[in-house]
Formats: sequence, C-alpha cells, structure tokens
Amino acid sequence: MLILPMHHRVEARHLPWMSLLIALVCVFIHLGPQQRDAERLVRAQAQYADAGLAALEAPLYDAYADAHPEALVNAVDGDGDREAEGWLMQADRGFRAALLAGEGFDDVAAHAEWMQRSAPFRQTMATLFDARFAIPSDAPTTWQALTSSFLHGDLGHLFGNLLFLLVLGLLVERALGPGLYLGLYVLSSIGAAWTWALAYVGPPTYSLGASGGIAGLMGALCVLWGMRRIRFFYWFFVVFDYVRAPALWLLPAWLGWELFQWATDEGGNVAYQAHAGGIVAGALLALGIKALRWDRPDSYDDPVDDRFDPAVALGDAQAALGRLDFAGVERALAPLFAQMPVPVDARVLALRAAQMRSAPDGAARGGRVAAAEQASALLRESRAADRTKALDALAAWRHAGGRWRPQDALAHARLLIGAGRVGEAAAVLADAAASEEGRGPLPEGWAADWLRLGFDLRRDGDEAAARVMFAALSAALPGTPEAAKASAQPTP
Repeated sequence: MLILPMHHRVEARHLPWMSLLIALVCVFIHLGPQQRDAERLVRAQAQYADAGLAALEAPLYDAYADAHPEALVNAVDGDGDREAEGWLMQADRGFRAALLAGEGFDDVAAHAEWMQRSAPFRQTMATLFDARFAIPSDAPTTWQALTSSFLHGDLGHLFGNLLFLLVLGLLVERALGPGLYLGLYVLSSIGAAWTWALAYVGPPTYSLGASGGIAGLMGALCVLWGMRRIRFFYWFFVVFDYVRAPALWLLPAWLGWELFQWATDEGGNVAYQAHAGGIVAGALLALGIKALRWDRPDSYDDPVDDRFDPAVALGDAQAALGRLDFAGVERALAPLFAQMPVPVDARVLALRAAQMRSAPDGAARGGRVAAAEQASALLRESRAADRTKALDALAAWRHAGGRWRPQDALAHARLLIGAGRVGEAAAVLADAAASEEGRGPLPEGWAADWLRLGFDLRRDGDEAAARVMFAALSAALPGTPEAAKASAQPTP
C-alpha cells in the first residue's frame, strides 16, 4: 500500500531546506564512509582465512546453535553450505559475543589462542562504519538510535526513503519551520529506533535507515493538519487515484498497515516496529506542538488543487501595474499565459506593462519581454470575440511609437479588415513598408501578400475597400511589380 500526500505546490520560497539538508547528509554518508566498508570487509575476510578461524570456530558454532535457538544459523536454511555457514559465524552477533566471553572453549589456553589469532579480524570488523553507527538489537544506545537514521543498506533503500522524506518534508517543514522540524525528525528517529530495539525478537542484529524518522513525519502530518482535507495519491495493488480526505484519517491507515505488516512479517528485513514507533512518536510530538501553538497557521493554505480564479489574477496584475511592480505583473499573469486560449485581457495588461517599463528610446527597463513581442503575441492570440479590445490596445501601442515587422503588419491589417477598418489596415502596411526601406529589402512575397489582400476584398464584393488597398500599395512601393499591378486595376 502506498499513500503519498501531494498537497502543496513546489515553490522556491517554500522549499524544504532542512529536508534537503538531511537528504544530502544521507547521500554523503552512503556514498562516502559506508562505501569504504566494502574494502574493510574484504580485508577482514582475508584475515579470517589467514588465521584459519573457520576450522577453529565451526565446531564451537555447532555447539552454540544447539544451545541457542536464536542463533542465526537456526533462522536461515543454509542446506549444509559450509561457505554460507562461515558467513553466518561471522555475522552472528550472539556467537561473537559468546566467543569473546570464552564460552565453548575447552580451557583458558584455547580461548587465549583464539583471541590471539582472531585479533586482526576483530579489529578490522570493529572499524566498520555500520558496526559503529547502526543500532544493535542488543545493548543499543541513544546515540546509535540517532546515527542509524542516516545510514542505508543500498541505493534503492536510500532513494525510496529520500523520496518520502522530501514529499513529507514539503508539508511538515513548512508547518513547523526548519528548526522545529529538525527537532521532530531527530526525536522521531530516536523513538522509532528504540521501539525496534525493544520489540525485536530474534538473533542479535542491527537496524539502519531513515524510515523511522520519516514515519514520524507521517504521524506529525496527520495531527498537524487534523480534519483539514488534503490531497494525496494512493496505490493499493492495482487500484490507484488522487483523492481528498481529512489528514487525520491517514493516521489509522498508516499505523494500521505497519502493525499488520509487523504481525504478519516472517523473516523479512523491514523494521516495521520502527515504522510504527516513528508514527506514534511523530503524532505525540505534533500534539504537543499544536498545544503550545508552535506551528505556523498560514502554512496549511495554498493546496495544489485550489480553484484558480482568472479574475483574481487579472486584478492582482492590474494592482501590480499600478505600483509599477513589473515583476509582480509577470507573476500574476503567468498562470493565465498557461491557459488555452490566453485571455485577451491578460495579454493587453502584459503589453501595457511592457510599454511602461520601456525607456523613451525603446530599451527594455527590467522586463524580459519587449513591447513589440507582447503586441505580436496579442495579435496572434486574438479571437473574433476579442477583436475590438485587441485592436484598441494595438492602436494605443502604435500611437505610443510601436512599429510592426512586415509579417506582423500583414496580420494586423487582416484583423483591421475583419473589423471593417480598411483605411487603418492600409496605413499599417504603408507604415511597415516605410520603416523597412532604410533597413534592407522587404521579405520575399510580402508585397504580393499585400496585393492579394486587395484581390480578396474585391472577391468579397467590397470594391471600395479593394481600391483603397491598391492605392496604398501603389503609393508605398512605387516601382515594384506589385505596385504596377495595383495601379493597373480597372476603376468601375
């Protein structure tokens, strides 16, 4: 079963920095000190073989296993594999402790000989990072309960834990702040590890991983949000979906699942006891935090599926424009620009903002998008229902000195013709032709497209409008083939 809260937007101003720091520490430890354990184990194996410890310890381990049902070899079906039994002898913490205590040896001299031959092997094993910082089931310490929460068995273990850490941290750290969040995580990790150590039944072993502290974040999330409805993703066998439900409902679901797994798990290597203990610890800590009112009340707002109101966004953009806060205008309009089609009011506001932040010489002043680009976007996105509003905004832009590129001028002319403003369309084209004269030739086919506009008007039965277009072309581009054709058109 997978339940993953997906409630808040991921924003730079609300990034879970402490969660990211914890994740980086876990990655550093796993890829650094823990990786060097592989070299130490190779060296320890060589020392074990060189000292002939396997032959010396094998009969002692057989006797130990007969007398101790919890011996590791009794919990594993080795099928008589001597190599596997050799590994078990080295890994069985109870057996290693019995050897150090002198149990099973014929006399003191035999024990002394074993101590001397095994010294290099024991010294190397004692330097293993996991052996020092993972929490053992026998004689655990609070320090190991904490340090074990930053260790991981492999990359898959690491990735899975950090995914949940960051997702839950996005919610819980935002509600508590980084300092209080770190305190909750640390105490939950310690509580989870001690729960595992006290509840564990079996051969002596050790536990590691951040899942206990993460389980604490689960419990805290449920209590902090209480009966507020949050959005989460669930996956149960082949059934999965996004739903909204009170956060507190997740507490019995999460805790019940861990208790069920704990009760039914046989021979697994997942510390469900730690998960259950972490959930309870996190929930109790969150209860205290809520009682003391140390959480941040405004952190529960801004769910990811809040209904977006375009009118509110436009109002925010207009207010920002009144303050000359051009960055605020861009932020407010960004969600509207992601819609299809883009509302014409949003593009008009963006055009006004671009004009206002431009210096008299046309240079942009703190804006990423120039006014000409906004005008071009408004032209492309205009629909028949918005034609008048778009044309009025474009007229204001041109009145303030805006000039079209030839390609955009043609589109503007078509929009004006659609509104019955043929004279203005002809003026737009003539202005574009004049502005290009000193900067090089017009794009190929541009004059032909202008001529075609006149023929289209004639075909539609508007002869007067066609004559206006032909006359403007003849005057703007004299000496061109298209101007000659326009001048040659018969007059009814």
